[in-house]
Amino acid sequence: MKIYYILLFFCLSQQIFSQSCNCPIDGGKVVKGYKNNEAQQIYKGTFLKDNPDITPVDLTIITNNESAVVRSIVNGKVVAVGSELDYIAIIYDDNQVIIYDLMKDVVLKRNDIVEKGTILGEVKLNSFAPKNYKKILNYDGEIYSINLSFYYIDSKTGDMIHNPISIDTITCETIICENCQPKIYGM
Repeated sequence: MKIYYILLFFCLSQQIFSQSCNCPIDGGKVVKGYKNNEAQQIYKGTFLKDNPDITPVDLTIITNNESAVVRSIVNGKVVAVGSELDYIAIIYDDNQVIIYDLMKDVVLKRNDIVEKGTILGEVKLNSFAPKNYKKILNYDGEIYSINLSFYYIDSKTGDMIHNPISIDTITCETIICENCQPKIYGM
């Protein structure tokens, strides 16, 4: 009988943990008004147009914890992993796709099954930080981050279509900041 209660407790705690994981980084913050979109800005500044091969950034999650891990916020299946283990794409709810980008050391491989709370990899040093982030976030030192992008797969064409979701679905602490976005001029 004791084993039954232990198993029941374990299963319930796993379920509660998986439901509570709606921020990919423990203690992570979203600065509304900032995206780590350096690659997009450089391309657009150089060629005066957008590059469809560069993933658009919907959210950037920031932390000052160098050893923070990135966790899944969805249940799904890994459909792609970057060759340098720097991004991962997960399909969930049949046709929704989430891409975690600018990571390091992704620990999963293609076709792995993912549950909420599963560790995906680690945060990466952010070299394109928001303006005045030390004051706004009350951080000392460097910051680390990941980017999230959201898509859905069109059932008729099979195309992946960019589909930004509401920031309200991510339960990271949100800080609103105007004029935080760094700009690259003259590229």
